[in-house]
This record gives sequence, structure tokens and C-alpha cells, in this order.
Amino acid sequence: MSRKDAVVQRFELFVATAAVAAHASYAAEGFRQRDVKFLIELFSNWLEPTLQTFTIPIQNTQVQRYLNALVADGFARQVARKRPPVYRLTRVGLLELVTRIVDTSKVAHQQHFFFLCYFIKNYKPKIEQLIAEEGKQFPYALRLELDALMNVNELIKREIEHVKREIKKLDERIEDATKTSQLTVRMKREGASVREIVAQAEKLYPYEFNSQKPLSSLISEIPGDMRLWELETGNLKRVEQIWQPCRNMLMHYKSELEKIAQQEK
Repeated sequence: MSRKDAVVQRFELFVATAAVAAHASYAAEGFRQRDVKFLIELFSNWLEPTLQTFTIPIQNTQVQRYLNALVADGFARQVARKRPPVYRLTRVGLLELVTRIVDTSKVAHQQHFFFLCYFIKNYKPKIEQLIAEEGKQFPYALRLELDALMNVNELIKREIEHVKREIKKLDERIEDATKTSQLTVRMKREGASVREIVAQAEKLYPYEFNSQKPLSSLISEIPGDMRLWELETGNLKRVEQIWQPCRNMLMHYKSELEKIAQQEK
């Protein structure tokens, strides 16, 4: 995948929702590439917390390639041989795009998950109507599949569990860093060498990349006058200035998710 296509992949939540919204807005005559691009810019702008202009850096050619891929896969069809081309999503295409929209592994930022919940929560009835209209029958099994995909409660529940796991990982990192610092202070007081301190820290509190580069190798590459500082003070500074603030942000994010979950009850 090219670097430009990687932008589409990273922000597919907005590309896919824009395609569905364009289909809904121009159901009678079909939508154009420019309609999708405008909606991508509009949706991404909703998430800009300041008055400055912000949109996803996506180009016309990238949107066109996305639409061409939808057509090639049977997820969209070109309505008429017009210039510029006019498109409609197929029923299977609408289902595919809903599946992509609710794929939280493609949510690049926390605030994007709020947009995902907003979109599904408020446009679910319209999406169901669109899918029903794209064929003569709307079987019960398809209704169940669609309802499961667009279950906001389940989406939020899974996201909260994911955040809890991230908080737990940070807690473990904070604890290991703090204990490594305490170990360094104690062993230094006892007259241990840097090599001995590193060996003990590596044994008791291995860091995340220890399998790629052992702590002993990492510390040996650091200038001599910085080695003890990294083990003792550096660890505490990383806790104070990186990991604890990140943990606070995750806790706040979890709190906001729980508020939305309460609203859905």
C-alpha cells in the first residue's frame, strides 16, 4: 500500500461513513466522488476542538481509488456512464461499510470513537432503511446481523474493556519503573556496581523490549555519567511526566465512555 493509501486506511472510519452518508443523501440520482470528499472533510472537522480549520489530508485521487475498489469488489456500482461518474452502494456494500465503520481497530484517536458512537446511534434507523431498500427482501437473519453490528452498547462495552487493559499495562509499567528506581537507590547505597544493579533490575523488572535488546545492552550504550540517572531518576521522571499523565487521560476517557453507556440504558 502506498503512503497515500495508508492515510485512507488510517482514517477509514470517516471515509466509510462519508460513503454511506453520500449514498443516503443522493439515493435517487447517485453520489459523486466530490460528495464523499466533502463529507469526509465535514465529519473530520466536527472533531476539531479549536476554531482552526482541520480536515483529514485526503486527496481526490485517493477517494476515487477507494470508490473504484468498492465497485471492483461489488460493494458499489456505477449508475450511469456520466462524467464525473455517479455511484450507488449495493446492499452487500452497505453491510461491508458498516462492518468497517464499527471496526474499532481502525479508530485512530479516542475522540474518533465518540464520532463512531454518534454516527451509529443516530443514523442506525436510516442505515437499516437503506439496506432494506437495496433489495426485494430483508430477511430476519440479515436484520439480526445488522443489529449486532450496530449495537452501541456492545461497542462501548468492548471499548471500556480495551481501556481497562491499557490502564493495567500502564500500572505495571509504572510499578516496575518505580521499583527499579528504588532498587537502584538501595543497591547503590550498598556499594553495588552499575553492572550489578542492571543485572538485578533486568532479572526482576524486565522492560518491554528486553527480548529485542536486553537492559544490560541498552544501558551499556548510554554515556557512563547517565547510566545511574536513567535507572534511578529517569525511571521516576518517565512515570511522572509520561505514564501517569497518560493514565490520567485514559481514566478520564473511561469515565466519559461510562457516561455514554449510562445514557444508553
